Amino acid sequence: MIKLNLAIYDGNIQVIDFNSKYELTEFILAIKQSFFDCVWLATDDSSDGELIVTENIDTIIHYINNDLFDIKKEIHLHEYQSYEDAYYVALDMREPNPKCYPNE
Repeated sequence: MIKLNLAIYDGNIQVIDFNSKYELTEFILAIKQSFFDCVWLATDDSSDGELIVTENIDTIIHYINNDLFDIKKEIHLHEYQSYEDAYYVALDMREPNPKCYPNE
């Protein structure tokens, strides 16, 4: 079972279960048809896993299809109106990682 934590529109997170990567990527492709001018943040649920911020949702699908995210963990896909907002949340997500603030 693959869990997707999806945050779009008002920011409320909705958890959706998928049986396969194919189902997950088809769902994300359907989302692509509705969003044209936003920034996406995507990551898995590990503190040191891949985290990407992009306007191109196809990049996220590429990461999923090529196992660059650990789909055994939860996948997060969040929509933001600016890179500033997305990177703020990305930094917050990585705070447990010792590389987040290396000079402290």
